[in-house]
Amino acid sequence: MSFLDRKSAQWSWDESTQNVMIEDNARYRLWAFIMIGVFSGVNMIRPLIDYVPSAMAVIITGIGVIAFLLSFLLFITNSVAREIKLETIEKAVYRKSSQGRSVNLKLSVIKYRQLAFDTDAQLADFTDFLRSKGIQVEEAGGKFTVPLNY
Repeated sequence: MSFLDRKSAQWSWDESTQNVMIEDNARYRLWAFIMIGVFSGVNMIRPLIDYVPSAMAVIITGIGVIAFLLSFLLFITNSVAREIKLETIEKAVYRKSSQGRSVNLKLSVIKYRQLAFDTDAQLADFTDFLRSKGIQVEEAGGKFTVPLNY
């Protein structure tokens, strides 16, 4: 069993503050990307310190820059907030597949929050709640990936 396995999101609604409370392990999943960012930063500096043939230096630095930029993009666009104000949720896109069930919430602060569920009933319960609060909920298409531009 991997430490990156998704824990099913447990959510609750706080009527007084109009917040959706989320309990999952999204914060722990960021450690893998932090490690990628650190190691790619080291790989960008290594050709400057050690003597490395120029072709190898270009490859190492190129891979390091790409990994660093992707990690930075992840930190900018993803949210691991445990409390989300209802008015900041603009849209929700859900996906059911053989690998799992997930909902991506598009927040008004240019961030996304992904929730994973173990059963169809949990997913239906959460999407029904969002619809009851007037939030647009869509099912993802067949080739759905990270929601960077919806």
